[in-house]
Amino acid sequence: MPDAALLATLTLLAGLFLLSLEMFVPSFGLLFVMSLISLAVSFWSACKAWWAVSPHFFWSYILLLMGGIPATFFGTLSVLQRTSLGRRMTLTPPPDDGIAPANPLQHLIGRPGTAQTMMTPGGMVLIDGQRLHAESTGMPVDPGTAVVVVAVRASRVVVQPANASIPPFSAQTRPPGQTLTPSDSPPPLDFDIPA
Repeated sequence: MPDAALLATLTLLAGLFLLSLEMFVPSFGLLFVMSLISLAVSFWSACKAWWAVSPHFFWSYILLLMGGIPATFFGTLSVLQRTSLGRRMTLTPPPDDGIAPANPLQHLIGRPGTAQTMMTPGGMVLIDGQRLHAESTGMPVDPGTAVVVVAVRASRVVVQPANASIPPFSAQTRPPGQTLTPSDSPPPLDFDIPA
């Protein structure tokens, strides 16, 4: 049987190693439980080896144990952030430079195109030789109708027929910061709303 002091030292190192390995290997807590068992055996062996013989050495061991657990935890986190393995395991937020990414379709506002499919309200349009997902401003658009891009919503362009005289009035089509004016209000309804 190994010496209690040697067993305390070896199981302390094994427990701290298993604790750091728990962060790298998805073991569903098995490595953590093994680490706790190893640290408990290490503590028991340290009590047997040093409690009665050398109390100063025993309390040094306790300080090493109490400092080793958080040091192992934070040291492993530090290694995770600096290694390529760790960067693949953790999500890093995009750099915050204060500038929202520009929509690549933004340059199409005002460009003419042709409806490729029936738009009720979504469909496909052909603009500058590109087939794009589009939606109309609310009215159905027949295939082959000339359209104009009036806004961009996420990955779709918003179009209206080229001969439409009603300007778009939704909040998504106004430039950011522009307020709704009375001239932008929707046209009056051509029917009565039941009470």
